[in-house]
Amino acid sequence: MNHDVTVFTRNKIHPIILNNWGHLFPGTPIRRYWGGCEKSFDCAINIDHFVHSLPLAKKSNLEFIFFPQIDEPPPEGMRLLAVSNFTREHIKLKWNRDADTFYVPIKGIYKPLRKQKVILHVSRFTEPSEWADKAHRQMIQVFRMYQREFEDWQLIFAGSLDPNQEDYFNELTLMAQGLNASFMMNVSDMEVAELYGKASVYWHATGVSIPQIPSAQEHLGLAPLEAQSAGCVPVC
Repeated sequence: MNHDVTVFTRNKIHPIILNNWGHLFPGTPIRRYWGGCEKSFDCAINIDHFVHSLPLAKKSNLEFIFFPQIDEPPPEGMRLLAVSNFTREHIKLKWNRDADTFYVPIKGIYKPLRKQKVILHVSRFTEPSEWADKAHRQMIQVFRMYQREFEDWQLIFAGSLDPNQEDYFNELTLMAQGLNASFMMNVSDMEVAELYGKASVYWHATGVSIPQIPSAQEHLGLAPLEAQSAGCVPVC
């Protein structure tokens, strides 16, 4: 929309991230963050899960929150945007701050195609923690338990590979040996849309291994909504 946009990260810029970013947002620079860089911009939007930014931008200072992961509340002067009502309620409970719910829109690229006997799961490949639990291991175990009943079905895992998660990804592929299961890593938006289109069932089990920890649960569930828009039956 003719705005000049710069993306800052506090982490080392991993080659995988840099490569994916270049394909998704050509011409938008990504740089290392330094304290006070917000002063140069009209609007600053913080999406860091664990560090707050300062309200130094000239016109608007926003913090988009997937979940209130840390105990320290944001500084005054930040407008808080919650990814869902679930997150908004936990922001009020943990930080005693009000937030507006700001839902992420679903792209208009998903549509039903000729359905196949495919069970699909889409998420980042990242080892379970109190910040995220994608339940890949449990889904593989359950699919193995019922492989006789689903012998003509295929289970597909698709998503981006988080940096330094190669060992976890390799563990998953070893767990799935002998099953009609496949892994698609760092797929493009259009490849994901095709997978949604041909899959009959979408399977989502985020948080299943640590249900007592709110931060490990699904805060929004965008992937199941995308899958439904392409005609998948959601199992969540």
